Amino acid sequence: MKKADEIQQARTKILAAYRECFTGEAGRLVLADLERSTGYGRPSFMRPPEGHPYDPLAAAIRDGRKSVVDEIHDRLRTAADEPVKGPGVRG
Repeated sequence: MKKADEIQQARTKILAAYRECFTGEAGRLVLADLERSTGYGRPSFMRPPEGHPYDPLAAAIRDGRKSVVDEIHDRLRTAADEPVKGPGVRG
């Protein structure tokens, strides 16, 4: 098997795994909880309380937490765009 075929096969397998993990009822519940707990969809740059300086490190940490959820959504979009062949998997 060519290296390119091995890479594509591994990619197909991981995308199918993301689809399996996050498209069922339990997966959607977990993803919604991750969105809520990381502040996904909300600004990272928050106005500091009166008299306190802005904290760019806190904003960077919030962005880092949200990046995991972004990665999951990206994989799910890619998986939806690519039909995957195999038992129990659409395609």
